[in-house]
Amino acid sequence: MPDYRNVIAFKNPKPTILTCVGSPIEDPEAENDVAFFLVRDSSNAPTKPFSLHADNLNIVDGQILYNAQNRCEPLRGYYEVFVASQSIHNKKWIVFCKFSVKETHSVALDDHERQNQLQQEGWIGHHLLQMVSRPGFSGSPIWDNQLRLYGMDIRGSTPQDSFYAERGDVAVCLPTNVLYMARQRIEATLQQRLSKA
Repeated sequence: MPDYRNVIAFKNPKPTILTCVGSPIEDPEAENDVAFFLVRDSSNAPTKPFSLHADNLNIVDGQILYNAQNRCEPLRGYYEVFVASQSIHNKKWIVFCKFSVKETHSVALDDHERQNQLQQEGWIGHHLLQMVSRPGFSGSPIWDNQLRLYGMDIRGSTPQDSFYAERGDVAVCLPTNVLYMARQRIEATLQQRLSKA
């Protein structure tokens, strides 16, 4: 948005501010709420990026997974990221979301006819995990202790909403294969940006 400035930072161990190169590169898939930032780290801090793959990793009930809550306040120079370790249960549903609407559709894993219908209408399927996800968790990776990426936390439930009343603590997880496809779609734009950086 034009009135906002993007601040990208991580702890290493103190906050390292990364300089954005141009504006975010949005996925051209209109209903997918994914954008990529090209950043420059002048301090060359060591990193281990998550790998994106065309196939999803299996999520097993009782598995320990992690997500993170952004508690940063850049205007105050305060940077905190809370990391939550949680025992996961994979709900037997796929949640279909669109960027353009708040409405969601929950479909049983074995209802392939309904899943195909929603996909043809532009809805994107997400995992539904029994996992705490509150405001500030949106956009967090969901990963395990081997730093394997399972997807991105895009929505959650809070005690004040109907989703919580219906299902309790849940996180809606955009699967890794959807992130992978989004990354493929922005390749030409990224290469063009890199050639001018």
